Amino acid sequence: MKMKKIILISSIFAAIASLAFAGGGETACMLRNPGWVYTREGNDLKYKTTIDVGTKIDATYSTFVPAKINNSENKWETEYTKIYYEGEECYTPSSFIAYSSGTVYVVKNDAPAFTTGTIASIEAKCVPVGTVVISLDNDGYSTYPGLVKVIFYDAKIFGRTRSVFMLRDDLSESDDDYTAVILTNAAAQKDVKSSKEQILLLLSEAQSVARSSGISEFVEATKAKILGEDISNSPVESFSASGVISSDGSNVNVREKPGTSSKIAGKLTDGAHFMATEKTTKKDKVGKEEDYWYHITTPGEDSIDGWIFGSSAKFE
Repeated sequence: MKMKKIILISSIFAAIASLAFAGGGETACMLRNPGWVYTREGNDLKYKTTIDVGTKIDATYSTFVPAKINNSENKWETEYTKIYYEGEECYTPSSFIAYSSGTVYVVKNDAPAFTTGTIASIEAKCVPVGTVVISLDNDGYSTYPGLVKVIFYDAKIFGRTRSVFMLRDDLSESDDDYTAVILTNAAAQKDVKSSKEQILLLLSEAQSVARSSGISEFVEATKAKILGEDISNSPVESFSASGVISSDGSNVNVREKPGTSSKIAGKLTDGAHFMATEKTTKKDKVGKEEDYWYHITTPGEDSIDGWIFGSSAKFE
């Protein structure tokens, strides 16, 4: 298991290294959007992967208007630029490329964005913590040296980038903070049912490298969103009732403490009987379900003692 973790961590940083620089092109650029990367097949493009905003790439000046993109007709005649990614010739939308060698920042706290150099003109919404932004003007705004001109991708407005000013104090240019954000975002993309161990490893590594308190809180908030809030040490109260496992035929994990991060003490099949003696005083959210955790004991010589999530229990 330890060797698997070492291999996984090594592969994570190898991936980050490949994101940081992909050689072979004509000019160093950066992505102003999360970049959709495609490979070319004749006059068409096929999706390969997505790389993060702020990623340094080598782009050529060669452009291409494909007939189809993933078998869909390119009705808007969108132009794509040839880049080099992981040593392979690929393409990304030309509008996604920022032809500048500016600085990559991550937003270390939810921070306001300004459309001009005056505090009176604040954007309606703050840029959320963990957002990767690119500075196109390293000297900041001349009238207000504390402001930095940046561009960032607004995921709620498909394909749109925004050019704004932000306070330098709200930004971190630490490579470690950037790595923490990349690892956290990678964890958020994984399926919790099939990749929980990898998610925990990614988030643990992200927390260990985070330098800004805001980024550290961003990692913890993402963990709670993915896995549910850690309530393993939350207060409990007495609760006395018999019950039966009701799980649509699947096995239910019995854990040593409340919460999905706790170790599994055993498993119960659908229809198994138990006696509950305690429950948490606050509800937890696991997936789409919200319920209490219950301390239960099963009868018989092979008795199992531990905690189950309430959505899998039916009390009698």
